Order: sequence, then structure tokens, then C-alpha cells
Amino acid sequence: MNRLFIILMLFSSNVFAEIKQIKGEVTDIYLFAKTPSKYDVNDVGLAAIYINSPDLLPGCGNSGEKRVIISTDHPLYQSVISLALTAKTTGKIVELWHLDTCTQRYNSWDFSLIRFAE
Repeated sequence: MNRLFIILMLFSSNVFAEIKQIKGEVTDIYLFAKTPSKYDVNDVGLAAIYINSPDLLPGCGNSGEKRVIISTDHPLYQSVISLALTAKTTGKIVELWHLDTCTQRYNSWDFSLIRFAE
């Protein structure tokens, strides 16, 4: 039984992406469709959050953008956008975590967590 548990733990450790934390001011928010080249009411929407932070690197390599993406099908989408817009308009600093993956957009980090900085 212990061997089975250890084997499962080894396999599950590769399933989760690394999470990176950044802290800074929200400088811009872009809203667009996952397929912006055509109009499709059934498409998923994306929000790109730009943060002024030296810790935010270009998404998935040097050709990526310095932004974090969240999709409209994410359960916290409305709350995240509300917090990001509040931070943008008030100048409050946020802490934002992103996954070390770019599945929503090939050149942008995937969203993990956001909060107002203390």
C-alpha cells in the first residue's frame, strides 16, 4: 500500500504547474475573444491583466507578452475582473499569482490568484 501511495505522489507532482507570484500596479486590462479574428457569440472571452512589475516576465518565453490571462469560463472571472478594475482605477497594488503555463493564449501566463497587497 505504501508503494502505491508513493507512486501516485510521484505521478501527481508533474500534473501541477509551478505558481509564480508578482506584485505591482495594474497598468492595463484588455478584453477580447479567444478567437479575435472572427465574431462568434459562442466563443470564450479572455481578459489580459497587465501589471507593472519586474517579476512579470514575458509569457512562455521572450516572444510572449508581460500579462496574465483569465477566461470567462473560469469560476472567478467576474470577481477577478472587478478586483483588477478597482486596482486600476484606484492605483492600489495587487499581488497576482500565475501558473507557469500558457494554455489560454500561447503568449500569456495563465491566471491562478489575485488579491490586494497589504
